[in-house]
Amino acid sequence: MDINPSDINSVVDGVYKDTSNKSESSKTNNNNNTLGKEAFLQLLVTQMQYQDPLNPQDDTQFISQLAQFSSLEQMQNLNEAFSNSSALGLVGRTVKVTTSDNAGSTRDLTGVVDYVTRDSKGKSYVTINGNSYSADDVSEVYDEGYMISLKLPTVEESQKVFDHSAPEDIAIKLTLGKEEYAASGVAVMVGDTQIDGSYLDYEDGTLTISKEAFKDFGAGTYGTAFVFSNEPYTTITDKVNITIKGISNDQA
Repeated sequence: MDINPSDINSVVDGVYKDTSNKSESSKTNNNNNTLGKEAFLQLLVTQMQYQDPLNPQDDTQFISQLAQFSSLEQMQNLNEAFSNSSALGLVGRTVKVTTSDNAGSTRDLTGVVDYVTRDSKGKSYVTINGNSYSADDVSEVYDEGYMISLKLPTVEESQKVFDHSAPEDIAIKLTLGKEEYAASGVAVMVGDTQIDGSYLDYEDGTLTISKEAFKDFGAGTYGTAFVFSNEPYTTITDKVNITIKGISNDQA
């Protein structure tokens, strides 16, 4: 946009008001509502060039505007550096990317970031399974320990009661884990006693302990430990208590 010297009075407080083509100016403002550092400096130079020589602006006003320009530039550089640094820190991390199509429908993708790239404009992209996504679309970042915990075996918290006068099997909800942390089986300790494997049966998320396993237990409440046969030998000790009531016929 060329500036005519006759438009000197259109420069007010560092802002050039183009009255010759308002529709074009309005279009520009709608497309870009932010004032970049290059535009800021250009307007400041224009203001200095076309100020009224008979009534020049106070030097302190220019110094103040230069300070604003310097602050703007530093903030933009800091934001860009922070954004790029954050993106680089995502390599090897599990993230969720939320994207949207032209129809406004959103789609979530979860995966491990293989590497990060930057284009010529400084915009960062994360690559997951060979596909590139804007780093701005990363909506969640997961801790490695949290991701491992989702794969480990679990035991549902419960309080169980076994009554010698009416003995019944005890059923406990648990999972054997999945993927590289899946267990092929589980050992059970009730108090200080390990339950023989012949008394254990696991099917569809339920571990059943046969009533025969408790015939020698005296009355009391016993903490129960579960040791899973996966690579880290996951051990869970704080989920299940079994209370024994009465005495068995063998103890009578």
